Amino acid sequence: MRRDQQAVEAFIRGYNGHLGRRYKVVEWPEEVERQKQAVEAICRDQEGGTLAVEHTLVQPFVGEKDDNQRFQSAFVPLEQDASLRMPGFVILLTLPVGAIPKVRWEAVGSALKDWLRRERDGFAEGSSRHSISGLSFPLTVSVDKMVSRCYADGRVLVGRSDMPENFRDVIKKALDTKLPKLAATTSDERILLLEMDNVPRNPIEVTDAIDSLQREFPDLAKIEEVWCALTNGWETEGSVFFTRAWPRSAVEWPSFTVSAPFVTNQP
Repeated sequence: MRRDQQAVEAFIRGYNGHLGRRYKVVEWPEEVERQKQAVEAICRDQEGGTLAVEHTLVQPFVGEKDDNQRFQSAFVPLEQDASLRMPGFVILLTLPVGAIPKVRWEAVGSALKDWLRRERDGFAEGSSRHSISGLSFPLTVSVDKMVSRCYADGRVLVGRSDMPENFRDVIKKALDTKLPKLAATTSDERILLLEMDNVPRNPIEVTDAIDSLQREFPDLAKIEEVWCALTNGWETEGSVFFTRAWPRSAVEWPSFTVSAPFVTNQP
């Protein structure tokens, strides 16, 4: 079962339990209708009622996928190298989105390791900014050095800052791509499921973006709800948090957590 199908199955289990529904996935139309647009899943309850679910992954900003690939290649390995840690301290390294150009990312990672190993003892507690030498492009990194009782052996953590403010464009693209086929699907109810596998954005931002786009997308009137699946800890924690993002709620937002071990050996 593909990742997107696993996410839909987890959502339906939680949706049933939280709202007292009894839906079960009975069709994966995309696997059959390969030559034309088809929704992700068709669900049916014991009374014969149907629910169409369309899933898509949304990025925190336009171009996030490319930026994240560079970030993962150059920065994330620093977290896994125990030789870079300072006992009793957490060192958080943050760089701006777009800071790493299209170069050999592995070489950037090697230069960062050499720099951190050479300079870490001189970091003052608190926040500071540093220029990385030995690279073919300018790179400035923010460093936060914090005392930690939780990690006696120390930790190095990495993150990104200064995201472009184009999340509305991300949601617009998702609605452009997914909403027409969902709205055209014959079903009693229809739900758009937006997967978010990165921490920087939150469901309230999805709500605000959809509200601002309503006039451009009359098909929103043909679906019941938009839900978010927060999957940033899915592989490591075996659970997914779901929350409704649209329509906007005046009281408590419907939400639930589903235990769903991620199956990595599926295509």
